[in-house]
Amino acid sequence: MVNTKKLAALLFRGGRFETNALSFDALPDLLVYRDLLIDLARHLWLQEHEGRRRAPRRFDASFPMYLRGVEAGSAKAILECEDADPELAPYLDRACAMVNDLVTVAGDGDAATASFPAKLPLFPAALARHFHRFGRKLRPDEWVELQVKEGEGPRYDPSIGKRITLAYTGHYEDEVVVEGELGGIDVHRAKVSIKTCEGDILDVPGCAPELLETAVALFRRPVQLTVVAEFNRNGVRERVKEGRAMRPLHDEESVEGASLLVQFDRLRDLAPGWFEPNTPALDRQGLIWLQAFLTRVTEQSACRRPFLYPTEEGEARAEWTLGTWEVALTADLSTARVDAHATDVRSDETRQLQLSLIADGDAARFVQWLSQFPAAAR
Repeated sequence: MVNTKKLAALLFRGGRFETNALSFDALPDLLVYRDLLIDLARHLWLQEHEGRRRAPRRFDASFPMYLRGVEAGSAKAILECEDADPELAPYLDRACAMVNDLVTVAGDGDAATASFPAKLPLFPAALARHFHRFGRKLRPDEWVELQVKEGEGPRYDPSIGKRITLAYTGHYEDEVVVEGELGGIDVHRAKVSIKTCEGDILDVPGCAPELLETAVALFRRPVQLTVVAEFNRNGVRERVKEGRAMRPLHDEESVEGASLLVQFDRLRDLAPGWFEPNTPALDRQGLIWLQAFLTRVTEQSACRRPFLYPTEEGEARAEWTLGTWEVALTADLSTARVDAHATDVRSDETRQLQLSLIADGDAARFVQWLSQFPAAAR
């Protein structure tokens, strides 16, 4: 028989959580909280076993934690620990209590940032790094209540995390939006560079493949780039650590505003090696077929113009957002084969269609297929 024990509950309050539903944006916070507890439990074990440089093998696996359910009021995520090692379990309980003590003290409005760590000498400064990420996606009107035992627990929000990280590390991290012209893309090093409105060249490392793909379509264009940056006590940005998201800066660069002619000109301008050294340029004849196909589609349907971008395999993709549906058309430019795929982001329902760019009537077939999706008006 599997034995489970309620370890803690994270009660997400305010904003999006007033409907008693747990937003997907909250899932990273649950993972950060779990990692913090396990790292702190390991630290406590090592502290009591002098001479040991490492915790027991598979220490992390000794605490199989699960999100068992979400209870009402507002959105209460219940964390349970299953069949924990009885000799190690007390360290996890102590870790939960220590985190609550830290958040309680840090949340005291009278606590000076530089002095409150002295009240909790057992908390290891090295683990304060977890608070850089804990609660990062919470909005200004949202917070988390940390419940270890039944009853109320301390309130946690990004301002508390900032106070903790400043106290222990002397700096804090935050998401900021930077605007400027996209001027460089380095796929191998996963970074981009932009020239800001102030004229500075800013290198942004740690960019995900999806961001790099977007960057290719927006090369030499004004963009808004969401980054994770590190700041000192005075709020001065010291370095950029990670690129999170990118979008065009002006309406005329947006999905709705960029004409098919402008978007196809950008695709034709891509030279061989535009993504990686062996990435081919897009097939010219295939682009002619695709442009004619999409021109007929936009002329015959009520849908707005799609957003076009290349893939590293040498294909081209067109995307529409139609109500709750995300529609994508992927064209093999060398064979004229087209795969259309639609997903309802609310229900995960999917629909598919195969076409040819050059077959008579296939553009009309695609228009008819598009008509089944709501909110297709310009």
